[in-house]
Amino acid sequence: MQAIRNKIHELAKKHKSEVNVEILADTLFYRLTIIRLGEEDNNVWWESSILGEVGRRNLEKFFPNTFYKQRYDIARKIIVEKENREIPEKRFTTLFNFGYEFETKIFTPFVKEISNSDGWKEVLDMIENIKDKKFTSPWARGFFSLPKLPTHTLDDKKTIELGSMSETFYRSKVNFEDAIKSFISIYDLCTLGSVVTPYYKRRMAI
Repeated sequence: MQAIRNKIHELAKKHKSEVNVEILADTLFYRLTIIRLGEEDNNVWWESSILGEVGRRNLEKFFPNTFYKQRYDIARKIIVEKENREIPEKRFTTLFNFGYEFETKIFTPFVKEISNSDGWKEVLDMIENIKDKKFTSPWARGFFSLPKLPTHTLDDKKTIELGSMSETFYRSKVNFEDAIKSFISIYDLCTLGSVVTPYYKRRMAI
């Protein structure tokens, strides 16, 4: 996984943004890997194969010139629609949705620049090669080299509220890293065919 993360950071280093570029790169890294781990040839957390070989073969022929540039957006949309159906709050933050301001004004330009770079296809090829990962017990510490994660207990619900946070939490690297670990700590407990979506209620910025 470190090779994928390093490659994304390499592609991101020239990007200019009001948000720390390392935060943007890590957001993309965790989103891509979790989406891929939840696809149908891995843990079947959502009805998606966009980042896998099957998705590439099925969709590339319909979008021969733009598929690689659109691949992340198509895959993320599937997860976001699932979250919107299942999460009971109107205003929330998940690993895949930091809010309108971030997604449209900050992250979309970042992804557009990265997906136009020469190394983007290499990143997607590495993501595609994450296959036959089927979890029956906690997995994230070893997979992401995270020595410690928050402790949680899952019940039979489809979602779990982690608390509340500012809608601009991503402007602080400490707050961002804490949020990422909290999100990952829930996916860490998800197993084959069974996923619980973690979210924070979103507080207005002060």
